[in-house]
Amino acid sequence: MVNMNKSNTCISTAFFHVEGHAPNLGNTSQYKKLEAYYKCMVVFFASARRFNPESKLVLFSNDRLPDEYTKLLDSYNVFQEILKEEDIKYCNMDLENNFPGCLFTLDVIEYCSKKKELHEDCDSIIICDSDCVFIDSINSYHSGVSGMVLDWDINRLINNQSRSSLSLIRYAITSESPEGNNLVLPYYGGELYVISSDFLDKISGDIRKVVEYILYNKDQLGNFFTEEHILSIVFDLNRNQVISDKKNIKRVWTADTFHNIEGNEKDYKILHYPAEKNSFFKSTFDKLSRNPEFFQGKSDDEVRNIMLLPIRLRLKPPIFKKIKIMSKTKIKNYLKKLVQG
Repeated sequence: MVNMNKSNTCISTAFFHVEGHAPNLGNTSQYKKLEAYYKCMVVFFASARRFNPESKLVLFSNDRLPDEYTKLLDSYNVFQEILKEEDIKYCNMDLENNFPGCLFTLDVIEYCSKKKELHEDCDSIIICDSDCVFIDSINSYHSGVSGMVLDWDINRLINNQSRSSLSLIRYAITSESPEGNNLVLPYYGGELYVISSDFLDKISGDIRKVVEYILYNKDQLGNFFTEEHILSIVFDLNRNQVISDKKNIKRVWTADTFHNIEGNEKDYKILHYPAEKNSFFKSTFDKLSRNPEFFQGKSDDEVRNIMLLPIRLRLKPPIFKKIKIMSKTKIKNYLKKLVQG
C-alpha cells in the first residue's frame, strides 16, 4: 500500500460525463465513447502510479465510473473526486466549443482552489488528458505554472481562435500595451497543466476574470472558446510565473496517414496519444484488467518500452497494417489532387 500521507504532486485528469461527439472517436456511440475514455483513464493512472509511486492520484468527474473501472482505479489508489452540480459553472455558462466538457478543467481548478485539503500535502497539481501515459516521473513545482506550448502560427485558427485574437483579449483585460517580443501570447495545449498549490487561488481568480470579460463582450468576441483559449490567456497574465519544461510532454500523432515521430519520444516524461484510444489504450487496458499488477515487477525500461509500442508499430508496422496505411495514403492523396483540380 502506497503511503498517501506524503506527496509532492497531485496527478489528475478531469472528465465530464456529457453527451456529444468525441474527437478521434468518429461516430462512436455514446456508450462506446465513454468506455473508450474509461479505458484510457485506467492506463493513464496505472502508468502514473508506476512512475510516480508517492504521488496523489485523483480523477475529477461529475459521476463515478462503473464498478469494473472503479475497481481497477482503486488498485492504483486513485481517488475519485465527484463535483456536485453547484461546483460546476463553466460547463454550464454561455460558452460553446466542439469539445463537450472541455471547460470542466476550469471548474476543477476553481474547485481545487477552494478545497485545499485535496492538495494540502502537495506542492503542485497536474491535470492531464486521459489519453496520456507516463514514461518517467514528473517534477513537482513549488511555485508558478507550466504547460505544453504549441508553436502555432500567430494567425492560425485553433477552434475559432488564434494566438492573435487571444492576445487582443489578454491586453484588453489589463489595458496594457504589449512591448517587444510579447506582442503575441504563447498557446498552451490542453494535454497538460501544472499549477503550484500556492498559486491556485491566483489562477482561479484570473480564470473568472477572463471568462467574465469574454461573456460581457460576447457580441464583439463571440462565445466560442475552449479551456485552452482561456488558460492561454490566464497563463500569459502570469507569464513571470511560467516554468518552461519542454521535455515534460509531447503530443504524438500515430494516425495511419500522418505521424510526427522524431525518435526522441523516450526523452519525455509524458506522451499524449490522441489517435490510440481504440488501439493501444484498449489493448493495454485488457492486459491490466486481467492483471492489475501488469506493470509491477517490470523494470522502468520494460514499462517504458510498453508505453512506446505505438511509436514502434507506426514506424515498423506489420505487413497487413502497412498495406492499410498505404491504401489510406493513396486515397488521401487522390482526394487532395481531386480537390485541387
